[in-house]
Amino acid sequence: ILNLSNVSIMMGNYEEARENFESLLPDLREDDDLNMLARVHHNLSIVNKFSGEFEEASTNLNLSIDISRKINDVPLLAISYLEKAEISYRMNDYHSSADLASTAFHLFHDIGDKVSCGDIYKILGMINRDMDQDNLAESFFNTSLKINKQYHFPISLGETLFEMGEHDYKRGKLEDAKKNYKEAISAFKEINATLKIEEVEEQLAKITT
Repeated sequence: ILNLSNVSIMMGNYEEARENFESLLPDLREDDDLNMLARVHHNLSIVNKFSGEFEEASTNLNLSIDISRKINDVPLLAISYLEKAEISYRMNDYHSSADLASTAFHLFHDIGDKVSCGDIYKILGMINRDMDQDNLAESFFNTSLKINKQYHFPISLGETLFEMGEHDYKRGKLEDAKKNYKEAISAFKEINATLKIEEVEEQLAKITT
């Protein structure tokens, strides 16, 4: 169920994923399966995030972080801090987002996870873009882009290219925005991320129509 639910998230079937994850919780609590319980709460937070339920996402991430720390699951702890950094960004709490991203970065560095560091640079780029720190934003985005191209991680690559397109669109660099949006679509097509493709196409249409 867990793997199928993750596929549902990627395909944009958020309610199906939510139902599947929530159906697992009672047995996991009864069996005291802390490892899987932490993962389900983390994955529920992703459903919450894509559904715009940021408070619920933060609650699930706090549960995932607490359990991960208890069982010393450092990779899951790191990725939960990463997700919480993005949630804080979505809630316009840039200071907390940067602090959480820094915590995640150090954890990923400790376990040698260079790919996930690309997501951290993306979030830092988003924060600095919104704060009109254009040079810093571009530097962070370009570092994220380099990492995701090097390790060929389509979902993160597409997300970084989309955010770079948003940065260019905000600054009136429409041709650059168009290029980044189109490359984001290509990355998302590799994994059939339907809803993400639609999101980028909606932004691209603002330029081309």
